[in-house]
Amino acid sequence: MKATRRRNRTLDPLASRSAIKNVIKQLRASLPDLIPKSDKQLLSMLRAIIHAERHPDIKTRRGRKATWKDYELAKASSVLRGIIERGTKRVSLRSFVEHYLLIPSFPEDVAQSLESGEINLFEAEQLARLTRSSSQRRRQLDIHLRYWLRRNNWRLRSRLFTKTQKV
Repeated sequence: MKATRRRNRTLDPLASRSAIKNVIKQLRASLPDLIPKSDKQLLSMLRAIIHAERHPDIKTRRGRKATWKDYELAKASSVLRGIIERGTKRVSLRSFVEHYLLIPSFPEDVAQSLESGEINLFEAEQLARLTRSSSQRRRQLDIHLRYWLRRNNWRLRSRLFTKTQKV
């Protein structure tokens, strides 16, 4: 595909630490009695919502008792969907829980690159998984950007290359 016809990257409004914290804050404000105070319990509840939506017909008395009731999960699910869809692009609840909630735990350099639009969420997840120092992670990011820029026009290449050299 020609470089002139290539789609431009757009900034993801949810791909920042502040946006994720804002969504969680709105969720806790909407349902103060239902949403747990700790982030670990909140993540557990959101994963239970995903599981309940994926397997709605499983009603058994065997195994461990559920922490949350079905109507609580349904209520939290509908409120969270409304918050996510209110001011952003369309993101599924499962994608939000499994991908976007990881952003606050990303290393600082990866989170900054994601928020500035240098990399997308998938690339940020891969870079965050590397257990290297920030200088080695920055080198991997530079290698990735150089490869991506080689395929595009020289103006874009020079603009982004100078941006990575400043950081």
